[in-house]
Amino acid sequence: MTLLPGNIPSAALNVPVPISAPPYQTPPKTMHWSGISSVIMKYRTDGNLVRDLIPSNLSVEQSPIVTIMFVDYGDSPMGTCHEVIQFVEVVYNGKKYNYSMFLVLDNQIAVYIGREVFGFPKVLGQVDFNPKQADSSNVIRGSCTAHTDTSGPVVESSFAPVNRQCAHGPLHPGSEGSLVLNLRLIPSSVPGAAPSVREFVEVDFNLQDGEVWEGDWDLKFPSLADSDSFHRLPVVERLSGHLVRNSTSTVTLGDQAFGF
Repeated sequence: MTLLPGNIPSAALNVPVPISAPPYQTPPKTMHWSGISSVIMKYRTDGNLVRDLIPSNLSVEQSPIVTIMFVDYGDSPMGTCHEVIQFVEVVYNGKKYNYSMFLVLDNQIAVYIGREVFGFPKVLGQVDFNPKQADSSNVIRGSCTAHTDTSGPVVESSFAPVNRQCAHGPLHPGSEGSLVLNLRLIPSSVPGAAPSVREFVEVDFNLQDGEVWEGDWDLKFPSLADSDSFHRLPVVERLSGHLVRNSTSTVTLGDQAFGF
């Protein structure tokens, strides 16, 4: 019997599976979007509650900042995409980051790329958010249902624009200028073995330019399911709320990952 080897060089494989038809192209170091609109809400929560949701090599202040973002990605190269993001401020190796807790979005390709390459904890779901359409009270509303709990929304938001502001440099989640920190984790296929990948990934994520409004906001977390973390980080102190329309965004991978 004659055996015929495959024609794809195995030592050079660096694409997502299936390798015969990768679901996405390996992204560049920096990805760009235009026409993005977002409502960004920041508040402080109880640090003791955060501790139950993060690895032991991360630390939090007593009242860390949580950022909730509803995002319409506009002219996305992956097609229509809406997302809800939950960040919480943490400290790793003495440096402050915005740690990605939970992300829900409605674009499958974006889930693949976000999870596999960037380490974002993305799950598929239904996101209802139209930043260009307000109700009769001039309120922009948003809600999302995650596939982890289809009984109802995991988060609902309302935002009423009050004061238009001049754009002043990039807008970041959490503390201005802090990078995002993702836990990229792939369990081993061997039962009981160490994970195949376990590392923290630095990501620089920001919104630039566009039309910026400051306003009043409200958040509700109807779901009490263990499968999402929104309701587990309640609002203790409101900090700020902004609406950003027609902005540009960049997501840049760091030059190194931190394995542990």
